[in-house]
Amino acid sequence: NEVDVCVNDEDCGFPSSVSLFMDMLTGLDHIRKKRNYKTAPKNKPVLFVSGKACPVGGMGKGTTKVFKAMKKAGIDAEIVLYEGRHELLHEPIRYEVMAKLYDFILGA
Repeated sequence: NEVDVCVNDEDCGFPSSVSLFMDMLTGLDHIRKKRNYKTAPKNKPVLFVSGKACPVGGMGKGTTKVFKAMKKAGIDAEIVLYEGRHELLHEPIRYEVMAKLYDFILGA
């Protein structure tokens, strides 16, 4: 059902721009370099949310690696790995994920 909703949504399914991919790859390159953690604000919390079956995050391994590196650098980071892939807001656990994001944003 969720796939059908996305397929029929005029705001979904559009081609991604080259600029989007450039921005994403630039950001990924930045966060993988541990030297950049030295200048990151230590008092700004970072929340990693990923699915345990998400190939983008290496099935949780890549996400956990970045999380651990940030923690080691003194950054206020937290990680939650959920059952599911990377479409967590379309998985059966979506309300649990939304509640976590809501609490994090509000600083709970």
